[in-house]
Amino acid sequence: MKAASGTNRIQNEESIQFILAGHAHVTFKNRATGNRYTFKVVKSKGTKPVHFVNVMYGSDNQNTYAYIGCIFEEKKFKWTVKSKIKQDDVRVKVFEYVFNHLLKGDLVEVIEIWHEGRCGRCGRLLTVPESITSGFGPECAGRVGISILSKPQVVKKEVKHTVGVLFSASTGEPISIPVHEEGVIEVGCSIDKVLTLFND
Repeated sequence: MKAASGTNRIQNEESIQFILAGHAHVTFKNRATGNRYTFKVVKSKGTKPVHFVNVMYGSDNQNTYAYIGCIFEEKKFKWTVKSKIKQDDVRVKVFEYVFNHLLKGDLVEVIEIWHEGRCGRCGRLLTVPESITSGFGPECAGRVGISILSKPQVVKKEVKHTVGVLFSASTGEPISIPVHEEGVIEVGCSIDKVLTLFND
């Protein structure tokens, strides 16, 4: 899963997977009006799980949530009579509209989907950059079938005078690197494990 233009923003086509992951906090934002609504979607236990949808109604983004309805096996959101919020409330309509159009794949571009920096499956705080981008911690990402591990990359950088130094992030020792005649350094490494310092 990849974020869109923003660390915690999720691409529309991948939002359903995040929302239904099990313990998702998600915000729907209308870029044109600036209006936004935050929801918590929690999956029940059992062989036929149901997702309970709650909407944030106060300034306390941890505790001020109210139940508005369920998402059942067929991935259809339904308001239920157990909700203290009326069916025609704008917050209920917003979730229903956005969720249904995400399922159809035709949500208008002006609507953005954001996560709050916690894993969509277990709710734990995300600290690894790739996890923040995806919305899932390393273990949970594997359980939902996505890969967030960075792949080894070839780093190329042109230098004018001095080739610079490549240091190991774990030991701090300099690493030997090949330098071509035209002044291009090629390093085959995982970029999250080394620190590169170049001098002009």
